[in-house]
This record gives sequence, structure tokens and C-alpha cells, in this order.
Amino acid sequence: MGRQLTTAISDGVLALTCYRLVLYLMIPSIYAGLGFAIQAVAATVGVLRFASDRPSNTVVRWHDYSSWFAAVAGMPLIAVAFCKYVLPYMMNFNFMASMGLILMNGAMDTNMQKLSKQAVSGFAMLTILLSCFYSANVYGFVAAALYVVAAPITGLDGNIHIGRYNIPRLDAFHYVLVAANLLFFKALYRF
Repeated sequence: MGRQLTTAISDGVLALTCYRLVLYLMIPSIYAGLGFAIQAVAATVGVLRFASDRPSNTVVRWHDYSSWFAAVAGMPLIAVAFCKYVLPYMMNFNFMASMGLILMNGAMDTNMQKLSKQAVSGFAMLTILLSCFYSANVYGFVAAALYVVAAPITGLDGNIHIGRYNIPRLDAFHYVLVAANLLFFKALYRF
């Protein structure tokens, strides 16, 4: 795999956005701050991976692991920030699902790991959607909906052809996450 500068830039924008959210949200909502910090680390390692001509196996493994950890620990922490006041009993479910998967991940085969990751992060998104529905938080609802549809709509492999331009799908995915994270900030700043 060669250098992918546009992907490194989109990961950099995602990382900078997440670090900014950590600065603003860590005090009012430590759970959201920690969730965005985990996501920021994954995006930062992604910059290292995609900016290199030949990334080392260590960098590739760290990026894969940190992206996985952002989905199974970061997203449930952000969900906890939303349900803390609206659906407090859902906090424990998100914590248990996340911790259970982190502890049991080594004992699962690859297909089960992938399915479990989708289940935990999907449950986190469902929690956010329900919390925002109950509290009439439109920004949070739209942000969670963007997270849910980001990968299926943009995809992660290949290019999107717009006229004579080819935009890597992974870049589009990163920019959708940036937009959703900014909406999450607007939504969480209400609480």
C-alpha cells in the first residue's frame, strides 16, 4: 500500500476535530470526552499509517486496533454521555457490552469479533437515538443517524466518482464522521 495523502488529511481533520471536542467536553461530560479522546487517538494513528509510503506492520496493527477500540469503547462512552440523564439505566448496558467484548475478544474467531463489534457500536447508536428521541435533541439524533449510515452509504474501499473526480470512499467516510461529531458536540452542549 502506497502513500494515501488525501486519506491522511481526512484522518487528520477527524483527529483535530476530536481533540477539539475533548477540550470542550471533558469537564461537562467526562464520558463524551473520553469517547472522543479514544476516537482522536485512532485518527492520529491513521494519519501516521496513511501518510507513510510503507507503513510498518506495527503502525498498521495499532491503527486497526485503535479503530476497533474506538468502535467498542469510544462509541459506548459517547452513548453513556447521552443517556446519563434521559435513560440512566442504559448506561450500565453500554458499559457491560463494551467491557464484555473487550475482555472476550481474544477468545472469539474473526467473524464473531466483527459481528460483536457491530453489535456493541450499533447498540451505542441505538441508545443515542433513543435518548435524543426522548429528549427531543435533533442534533444528537441526526449525528447518530449519520454514524449509522456513514459506512453503508460511503463505503470504505474504492472511489466515489463525481464527474471527473475520484474521491476515496474512506475520505468521504472520515468527513461524514467529522460532521456527525460536530453535531454530537452541539447536542451534548445542550445537556
